[in-house]
Formats: sequence, structure tokens, C-alpha cells
Amino acid sequence: MPVSGSGVGPILCAVDGSTHAQAVAYTAAGLALQLETSVTLVRADERAAGSEAAQLQAHAELETLVKQSMTRPAGNRILVAPRVVAGHPGDVIRQAIESTHPSMVVMGSRGRRLLSRSLLGSTGLALLRDTAVPLVLVPPSDPEVMSVVSAGSRPHVGGILIPVDLNGPADAQLRLAGLFARGGNPRVTLLHATREADRGHAETMLNGLKSRIPFSESVDVVVVTGDATSAVTNLISEFEFGVVVLGRDRHHAGALASEILHNSNALVAIAP
Repeated sequence: MPVSGSGVGPILCAVDGSTHAQAVAYTAAGLALQLETSVTLVRADERAAGSEAAQLQAHAELETLVKQSMTRPAGNRILVAPRVVAGHPGDVIRQAIESTHPSMVVMGSRGRRLLSRSLLGSTGLALLRDTAVPLVLVPPSDPEVMSVVSAGSRPHVGGILIPVDLNGPADAQLRLAGLFARGGNPRVTLLHATREADRGHAETMLNGLKSRIPFSESVDVVVVTGDATSAVTNLISEFEFGVVVLGRDRHHAGALASEILHNSNALVAIAP
């Protein structure tokens, strides 16, 4: 039976016509399984405004993606509502956000071969600036987020890393991390990079945040000296975190996210 009724809003999954769409849809299915919610799968496709034959082909392609990458791997335990809509991808996603009120938006990143300073692309960067919904970015490495056990498919997003900027509020980050921790007891780590003289203060502040992460029984605190970006990438490579939950910096949208996507296999979740 499809899962539902958890009180968590649907997941909005945005895909395109690339091969990466399979990994993006699969990731959304795994997260929906963990959160016990549904998925709205949207694709911007000009064929939706074309002939009847073109519309049928576009819908058939998306239905195939749903079966192969979502409902079948999830053991038919999630509800998926596919939509093919004509228009610019950014506009299509914004309209879907307004109509579905999702708990998060799952979308892909650019392939590594296209890397400049950002793997997000113009659509992802615009959504970071203009929307107030969590954004989950799937790396080009196509991460594994489900496993098959005797009881059926089971989500496993892995450990959760939360780099915290103590100069601003972390509430949205902690709430989003709690969603990923829901349904299990993953390794959760709070990280802050600072000067050596401020280590003690930073550890006290991080320890004060530990109890505010829902659905997590144990949280580690790590304070390092030096550059925040290097600290994040080094820790991910050492402990193989599955999700990195970032705060949203509209002045430098996507800079740290791009570094993580380029240097690891972790999902990058950006809080509103």
C-alpha cells in the first residue's frame, strides 16, 4: 500500500530529459518512503503545448520514469503524481511549489563535465534566491538511497552533516535535518569552523543546539579551525556523510553546495 498520512507535505521532484533524471526521481522516491509522503513529479516540456501525439509521448516518457525509478524500487509504497507542463523550468517549478506546498524540492545538479563555479545551473540558483522551500540537490554521482530487505524497500540516506554558521539562526537547518533523520537513527554531526581562540565558545553553542534536532537520539559536535569549505569537504570524505544540510546564503547562493556536489557523493539540502 502507498504510504501517506505522516503530516509531512509532498515532495516536489523536478526532472528534465537527461539521464540524470533517473537518479533524481529515485532519490525523491527514497525520501518519500522515509518521510511517508507522496511525490509530485514535474517536468517542463514544450511538447505539453504541442499536438495530441506529442503530449501523449511526453506523458508516456514520464510514466515510464515513474515506474522504473520510483514506484518499482519503492515497492509500490509511494504515491506519485506526474505532471508534464510547457514553460521555462524555473517558472514551472515555482508554479508547482505554489500549488502543492511541498516539504522540499528535489532536483538534479549539472554534470561534472560542465563544472564552472556552480553545479546548480541557472534554475537552481534562481530557486535559491527566490523561494522559501527546502531545496535538495542530487549529485552527478547518482547516490544510493534505498536498499531491499525482507520486508521490502527501505530508505537509507546515511549520516547527516550540519555545518552551522553561529552568526545567524540555525532553526531552519535543524528542522530540515530532522526530516532526514526521521524514520531512523542516523549519525548526525554539527560542524563549525572558527579561530582557535573561539573554539570553546563554539563548542558551547553547538552543544546547545543538539537537543533541537528532532528524530535524532545522538548528535556529535565538531569544531575545527580554518576555512569552512575545507572543513566540510574533509569531513565528508572521512566519514562518508549521505546528506549535508546547509543554511541559505542568498549573497553567495550555491558556492558551498557546488563544492560539496563536486567533491562528494552526498545529497545537498539547503534550508529556507
